[in-house]
Amino acid sequence: MDGEMAARRVVTVSSKNNGISRPTCKDTPFDIKVENPTLSNLRKRPIFAAFIKPVHKRASRMLGYALTLGSEAAWRQFCFVINVRLSPAERAALAFAALSSLDEDHAQQTAEAALWGIVKDAAA
Repeated sequence: MDGEMAARRVVTVSSKNNGISRPTCKDTPFDIKVENPTLSNLRKRPIFAAFIKPVHKRASRMLGYALTLGSEAAWRQFCFVINVRLSPAERAALAFAALSSLDEDHAQQTAEAALWGIVKDAAA
């Protein structure tokens, strides 16, 4: 019984809606337009991304792909991309930042693996 009364209320209330409050209705007028909408989050100053060099955007996008995939092939492709896109000084700064973020043992193992291909067992 309560369900039927609730359904009647919904039908009664929804039948009182006009076309403007129901934008999908066929009798909605199309001439209602907002000429100059004001957005509260409209930026007045140019964003920093507009000043980033395209080669740096490509390298950072490839870093995101390599991090997401996490495979050896993805990291090899990242190495290829940064070798082509970044200068030796930029690659050195990137390597320095990455190695500096690791603890001393892990940084040494990573550098040895990168330079000489020596991979020590982590359990040893």
